[in-house]
Amino acid sequence: MSAASFVLVPICAAALILAALCVARLARAWKASDNVRVVEDDRARVALLDEKDRLLVTLKDLDQEFALGKLSPADHDAMKARFEAETLQVMDRLAKRDGRRA
Repeated sequence: MSAASFVLVPICAAALILAALCVARLARAWKASDNVRVVEDDRARVALLDEKDRLLVTLKDLDQEFALGKLSPADHDAMKARFEAETLQVMDRLAKRDGRRA
């Protein structure tokens, strides 16, 4: 082996090792960014599900308040229409996120 081989072989080996490390690091970063996107999507979906549940409980409470005589028919109808419209909007957004028609 020549003197140049003693210098070039370790340099090439080091370059290959560094290249492999860079590729591995990029692959980990790419996978991590996918995981972050999934977590953010899950959080948004959970927030919509929580909002839907809150609105459904509100509608149930509204009917109970009306049954107890705490709300006038006009107030009950107006509030119920508002909360039903909000509930339908949330359910539509959930359906669109899940790839279904509302």
